Order: sequence, then structure tokens, then C-alpha cells
Amino acid sequence: MILTSLFALNRRFISSPRFKWQKSDLASFKIALSDVTQRLEDIWSSAPAEAILMAEVLLDETAALAESQRFTSMANFREAIRERRLGEV
Repeated sequence: MILTSLFALNRRFISSPRFKWQKSDLASFKIALSDVTQRLEDIWSSAPAEAILMAEVLLDETAALAESQRFTSMANFREAIRERRLGEV
């Protein structure tokens, strides 16, 4: 969902569902999250519980980015992520 959202915000076509060119695509995006490439790599190399928390933070930031760029409200989605994250701590 994070990558798909970033492609959509940048009005880019997803050429491969496997995201083979993920690093180069992310580097070319004008609208992106800070250090998103490294943060995604960190998720894949982390323990499952830690990776889930990191992914939830990225989901929340992606929703905030979508709100800021497209004037849409994702407040309910973001609140659900925060509640889940707080419940896990």
C-alpha cells in the first residue's frame, strides 16, 4: 500500500507489481516520505514485531502525505493505525 500510494501521488504507472525498480522509482519521486527506501529495507531486515511497528509508522506517514497532497481526509485510517500501535506497546 505504501508504494502504490506513492506511485499514485506522483501520478506514475506501476510497471511491475513486483517493484523490481523500486529504488530508482522512489528516488525519482517528487512527492515521497523521508528516507523511504532505507526505511523499507529496514522493515524487511527487522524482526517481525519491530517490522510491523515500522510499517505502521510508514502507513501513517503515507496517509498524512496523501492528505496534504490531495486534500482528502484519512483521519479515521490514521487513528486506527495509532490506536493499534498504542495498544501493542
